[in-house]
Amino acid sequence: MKSNEETLNSNTNDEGDTSAAKPTICSLASLQVLIPDDIRDHLARQYQGTHCFDQDAGTILQSSYKRVDQILLAMKTPPSGTTCRVNLIHGSRQDIQKELEADIKKKGIDSHFEVKPHPEFSDVLCIDQKVKEGLDTSSRRDLTGPKTAPDATPVFPSWSSRSKIGWPIAHRAVLVDRFCGEAVLRGSHIFVRGILAADKGIQANEIVAVFADVHSNSAHLSGKEQAINRGLSLEQYKGRTCVYLGLGTSQYNRSDLFRLEKGVGVQMLLDAEMRVGPVLPPVHGILKSKIFFQNLPSMVVAHALAPQRGETIIDMCAAPGGKTSHIASLVQNNATIVACDVSRRKMLLVKAMVQEMGATCITPIALNTTDCVIKDQKREEGGALKQRTVKEVSLQLYGSRYGIDVAACFTSRTFVYSKTILYDGVGLGVFANVERTTEGLRFLSRVVRPDSIGSSV
Repeated sequence: MKSNEETLNSNTNDEGDTSAAKPTICSLASLQVLIPDDIRDHLARQYQGTHCFDQDAGTILQSSYKRVDQILLAMKTPPSGTTCRVNLIHGSRQDIQKELEADIKKKGIDSHFEVKPHPEFSDVLCIDQKVKEGLDTSSRRDLTGPKTAPDATPVFPSWSSRSKIGWPIAHRAVLVDRFCGEAVLRGSHIFVRGILAADKGIQANEIVAVFADVHSNSAHLSGKEQAINRGLSLEQYKGRTCVYLGLGTSQYNRSDLFRLEKGVGVQMLLDAEMRVGPVLPPVHGILKSKIFFQNLPSMVVAHALAPQRGETIIDMCAAPGGKTSHIASLVQNNATIVACDVSRRKMLLVKAMVQEMGATCITPIALNTTDCVIKDQKREEGGALKQRTVKEVSLQLYGSRYGIDVAACFTSRTFVYSKTILYDGVGLGVFANVERTTEGLRFLSRVVRPDSIGSSV
């Protein structure tokens, strides 16, 4: 994500220092997901065939670009609710819904949220915010900081340029990394390892303003966007872009926020007027083996596969294991599921996760499935076929700026895949369900042969 104001000029601060630019502090509404024109043109062309044939070419093209712009807008918009699927291995949706409601009540947040069964998917629960009647929260996305009363007492009276930079006057502030910021917009509290910088003097139980650094965790950092060393003060945060997220309560004083290795450092307030995004429930550790929090589009994949008891199913790109464990839940362990991924490290994590979920029908395998679906005639010295990685294939097909991540599931009758096209860390999801019985059987016969399984984990 980038801001409209991302291009920064050197600014002179109160001390006359012109060597470093001031940070740009922006609102969630002002952020944009930017992609190059040629990529935007390519994506727009994919939608041209979805329009009515009686429309003229100009109208179709204009509608296609509008569709792409809607997708880019949605990519920075947090969901209005939280979805989770029930692990049917451990119980019915009705029983686990009661346990989830009891857990939410135990945490003291039942006055803010309600649990409802999803109307279409029989194993999905929705956790929605109880919105106050007449409350309009859409304007909060335009905020660049907390609202301050005219007579508010400055927390740093000697820092005269603080208001000019855009930092809050009446609140001390903490700065978190981008991944942590995205989690906050999904309802999470802030864990200490996600905090990058903080104002001096923060005390336990103090209300602090929360900002997220836009460029941290990026694989493509330029010179001015180098990684931040944890523990910086806000005065040292310069030349970068951050976005305001809302208010929270610090659980520790400043030194402990950076000394501790784990735990919640800031609890976000559940008042809708104090948050930029929607108020969603903090879900960390809730009924870990009985429910799995997942985006609804990801849940569609297993339902589209419609796995049946007794089938043999291959997941070709299984990490981190959400879709694989979903399939096991739908058949309640009455199937044979082979979960594959090229990374042994990731598959060890998948193994631990499916064991915790009680999915005993899953066999995790460290296996590169690229050569199973894409043939390569290039040979190394000695005449052996060279196995290409997904990255090598994507570079050849789409150029250096593209990448492909394909999650595919086979049964003997159906081939289902969900594909994500990546550009500079921006993912555009595409889902399809394709009947390919022959290809599925051919792949199954190859993978289950002992000499081609790869290294088991």
